Amino acid sequence: MKKKLASAIVATALVCSFSTSVFANDVVIPPPSSKGGVITPMQVDKEWGSKIDDERSTSVRGFKINDNYGHLKLYMVNNSSHSVSVTLEHTASSTVYFTKTISGNGSLEWKNWNEGYSQGMKSGEYTLTWSGGQNNAKGEYWGKAASQTSDF
Repeated sequence: MKKKLASAIVATALVCSFSTSVFANDVVIPPPSSKGGVITPMQVDKEWGSKIDDERSTSVRGFKINDNYGHLKLYMVNNSSHSVSVTLEHTASSTVYFTKTISGNGSLEWKNWNEGYSQGMKSGEYTLTWSGGQNNAKGEYWGKAASQTSDF
């Protein structure tokens, strides 16, 4: 009887020890804020970007804005000596957020909250279309999405 009891105690201790080490990293208890609530963690989506150098006058790139990441910052650089037109469109709704011209060797930083979309943008797939007219579109861009404008 003593051996069975001792075995049960050792087994229980091992299971508890194993459970604590396996699950300890999965449990996060946010600290309370000074206002008595819970601090909401900053939600910043990954950054992405692409080069535009397809030797075509029009190049299309896509990206996705995930749920709860409705604020977008794009930085675009025209690597051509000719102007390019850049259009951002939400694919599912065909909503065009902007069409901007970037001068030769120029750049443009676009932030939705400074451009009339202070409540954020729709989640989902987007297309960014670069058009060089009679010339090849050459450039690059970087984007980042976040849940709040203060997250940038």
